[in-house]
Amino acid sequence: MIQQAHPHTVCLQETKLSQIDDRLSLEILGQSCWRLEYLPADETRGGIAIAWNRDFITCHSLKPGRKDYSLSMQITLNLTNSSLLTAVYI
Repeated sequence: MIQQAHPHTVCLQETKLSQIDDRLSLEILGQSCWRLEYLPADETRGGIAIAWNRDFITCHSLKPGRKDYSLSMQITLNLTNSSLLTAVYI
């Protein structure tokens, strides 16, 4: 589904994944130009992943939130202005 939609960012909540390695990232996103950061799940609960296409977006800083419920990043859309992206799971 992600590969068909061609998004520039992807935010996933409730990943239930304790680790996302390069192989799994490539399987999910389908392209090597993606960068992915994540907060691991607590056993089978939670988990957040943010992925962005480096051809369209530059990430300047990445900050985990309190108690591992959010992940924020300061981004610049390469063709426009800066923006803040936050993924939250409660």
